[in-house]
Amino acid sequence: LKLQFLYFIGVAQQMSLKANAVIPPAAGTTRGQALSLGVYKKKQSVVYGNGLFVYARSVENLNEVLAVHRHKFPVTATRVSPSQSYCASGDKEGNVVVWALDNVQNTVKIQTQVTAGPIKDLCFSGDNQRLVAVGEGRDNFSAAFMIDGGSSVGQISGHTRNIQTCDMRLERPFRVATGSEDTEVNFYEGPPFKFKHGQQHHSNTVNCVRFNPAGDKFISVGSDKQILVYDGKTGEKVDEIPCNHTGSVYSVAWHPSGSKILTSSADKTVKVWDVESKKCLETFKLQDKTVDYMQVGCAYVGETMVSVGLNGDLNVFAEGSEQPKLVLRGHGKPVTALAVDGDTVVTCSSDPAILVWGNKAHSPEKSRRPIAKKMHGSVISSAVITEGKLFTCSMDDTLAVTPLDSCELTMLPNKVSGGPNGLVAMGGNLVVTTNKGIYVMSKEGEELSKVATTFTPSCCATNGKVLLVGSKEKKVTLYAMKGTKLEQLEEIAEHKAAITCVAWSADGSRFAVGDSSREITMWEYTGSVKQVSGLGSMCYHNQSVKGIAFSPSGKQLATVSIDSHLIVWDLEKGTRLKKDGVHLGGANTVAWLSEDEVITTGQDSAVRTWMVAA
Repeated sequence: LKLQFLYFIGVAQQMSLKANAVIPPAAGTTRGQALSLGVYKKKQSVVYGNGLFVYARSVENLNEVLAVHRHKFPVTATRVSPSQSYCASGDKEGNVVVWALDNVQNTVKIQTQVTAGPIKDLCFSGDNQRLVAVGEGRDNFSAAFMIDGGSSVGQISGHTRNIQTCDMRLERPFRVATGSEDTEVNFYEGPPFKFKHGQQHHSNTVNCVRFNPAGDKFISVGSDKQILVYDGKTGEKVDEIPCNHTGSVYSVAWHPSGSKILTSSADKTVKVWDVESKKCLETFKLQDKTVDYMQVGCAYVGETMVSVGLNGDLNVFAEGSEQPKLVLRGHGKPVTALAVDGDTVVTCSSDPAILVWGNKAHSPEKSRRPIAKKMHGSVISSAVITEGKLFTCSMDDTLAVTPLDSCELTMLPNKVSGGPNGLVAMGGNLVVTTNKGIYVMSKEGEELSKVATTFTPSCCATNGKVLLVGSKEKKVTLYAMKGTKLEQLEEIAEHKAAITCVAWSADGSRFAVGDSSREITMWEYTGSVKQVSGLGSMCYHNQSVKGIAFSPSGKQLATVSIDSHLIVWDLEKGTRLKKDGVHLGGANTVAWLSEDEVITTGQDSAVRTWMVAA
C-alpha cells in the first residue's frame, strides 16, 4: 500500500488567484459637516475617502474603481487637480498627501501636516503647482504651499474658528475664498496669498465656497440656508439667490458651462439653479425621512449630477426625474457578516447596516437597502438566508427577519443573551450561539429551547443535520436536533487554541476548523468524527483565522484572517494560493460564489471578489 501525504508547502504554478471586482465602501461622512468631493473627469469618477483609503468610483463604468491607500488616519477630504494628474487628500489628524492619479503606482508628490484636526477642504491653483488646505485646529486652521517642496505661498489668516471650506480661482490673478464656523467669507490675493477682506453676510456656518469655471464669480452656501454670489476678482458680494431649501445647505457645485449650480441640503433634496435668472430649475428628492438621507455633498461629473447622503450613498440624477436614476451604495463601516444564496449576496456591517446584492454582487447598481422602522442597535455579527428570507443577529442580542422580495426588515420580538456570534437555519428553526449558550429560536422569534453550555461558544455551522459549535476553550462540540432541542453527539478537544470559525462541506461529509493560533484542521464525519490525515500543516496565516468556506464541490477551501490574507487550498493536490492584503486591517468573512470565484469582506468596509483560474 502506497500512501500519499500532501503538504501545503507551495503555490500551484498552473493556477492563479486574481482580483475580479470590488464594491467600494460608501463615502465617509460626518453629521452636520459638508463633504469635499473630488471629480476625476478622465474616468468620469467621484473621488472620496473612507477609512484609510481614497476611492475613485466611476458613475459610468460601474466596475471601474480605483482604491489608493496613502493615509494612516481616516480620510476626510479630497480634491483633484485641474490637470487631472494629481489628487490631494486630507485626513482626521490634519495630514495632507498629494499623489499621482496618472500612474499605476500613484506616486506620492508631497506629504505634510497642516492642522491639528481634520482637514475639511482642499483646492489647487490653475497651474497645478499650489495647494490650499483648511480644517480644524488649535491655533492654525490652514496652509498654502507649493506641491513641489512644500514651501509656503502665503497665509490663509483672519478666521477665528475652524475653516470649513476653501476654493481658488483657476485663472490668473489667483484668488482664494474661504468659509468658516465664524460665519465669515474671507478673500485672499496672491501669491503669496494675503488677507484682503472678510464679509459676514451669513448668519451661520459657511459650509462651501466654489468659483465658477471662468473665475469671475464664486458662490457661498451655509447652514443659514443662504446662497450668496460674489465677484471673483474683488471678492465683494454682488447678488443673492433666493433659496427654498428648508435645511442647511451643505454643498454647491458649478455646471461646466458656468450657467447653473447644484446644491445639496439637510432637507434631503438636491436642487439645480440658473445663476442668471436666480430660479430653481429642478428639485431632486430623496424619499426616506431619516437623517441618513441628508445630502452633505454634490458634484458635476461632466454633465452628470451626483450627490452624497449622510449614509454615504452616491446618488446619480437625470433631468426630468425627481428620484435618482442610479444609487451607488457601499458600507460605511467594517463588513462583519456575509450570506450567499444562489445569486443573492447579503453583506452586513458594524454601523449596523445591511445591503442586498443581486447577480452575485456583480451589479452594484441593483443593490438594495432594507426598509426598517427599527434597526439593530449594534454590530451585526451573523446572517443566514433561508426560504427567501434573511435572518440577522446583532451584538445587542436582537434578531431580525427581512423577506428578500419586499426587503422590509422586522425586528423579532424576543432577544437572546450574551452577544450572538453565530446564526444558522436548522430543522425549520434558527440556532443562535452566544457567549452564554446556544438558543433554538422559531423563525417568528420565539425561544424554543436553550443549552446552558459549560464552555463559551464562539461560532457555529450546520450541514442541516449536525450542528458544530466552536468555543473559546479550544473545543468543537457536535449536536443533533431532536424536535426543538439540541442533543450533544460528540466533542473534539484536540485543538491548540480558541476556535474562531467552522464550516461544513456541501455534502456534509467534512468540516474545517480555524483557530486563533492560525491553524486550520480538517475532519471527516460519517456518524463519528475522524481527523483527515495526509494534509500536513495548514498553518500559513500570520494571525487568527476569521473566515472559512468550502467550494461547492468540496475540493477547495478558502480562508481569511486578521492578517488580511486570503488563502485558497486545493484539498486534492495539496497546493495553496495566497493573496496578501485583500482587506487592509484584516479580512472578516469569505464565501464561494461558484467553483472558481470567491467573495471576501473586511475591516476596510469593502466587498471584493476573486477568481481562481487555471
